[in-house]
Amino acid sequence: DRKSSALELLLSTPISVKEILHGQRLALFRQFAGPAIYVLVADFIFLILGLRGTDLNQSDEKSFWVMLWLAGMTVFVMDLFALSWVSMWVGLSSKKANRAANASIARIMVLPWLAFFLLITMLATSSLLTKIHLDEHVVLILWFALAVANNLIFMSWAKKNLNGRLRDMATQRFASKTPRFAAKSVGNKTTPNL
Repeated sequence: DRKSSALELLLSTPISVKEILHGQRLALFRQFAGPAIYVLVADFIFLILGLRGTDLNQSDEKSFWVMLWLAGMTVFVMDLFALSWVSMWVGLSSKKANRAANASIARIMVLPWLAFFLLITMLATSSLLTKIHLDEHVVLILWFALAVANNLIFMSWAKKNLNGRLRDMATQRFASKTPRFAAKSVGNKTTPNL
């Protein structure tokens, strides 16, 4: 929309930034709510089937199974909200749609897993030296906390930028690059740009 000036046209109306963002979120909800609900229903079915399974005999194993699935479902929903906000901002501020999509996915989906693996590696290494056992509940809580913190940080960053800078970014044109071998003037002389 920014490239075709449709966003500038929208911003020239009396519609507020808050209303524009609400409309975009509503459009995203209508597009992705159905598939997200299917994923959550499938997760819930796997949760119930896992509780009925013969492998989970002890109450501790059942409680961990429930915690694992509920944490995964919660992070999934939070990832969707964070992706919507971050993608709107990065899509508005990036030159290319592919870069915007990759940057959003990297921030919301990849970064917390990298941080989690680094943290677990450090904890596992230190536990070998100190002979402290890492409990599976602690590992799950660390993963959940990292994912939630990551989502909240990037979501608030994107919301702040969208609410404060949407109009500026929508009207900003990216300057075209000077061709590599174009001539440029320096003082009174014209020299090739090499």
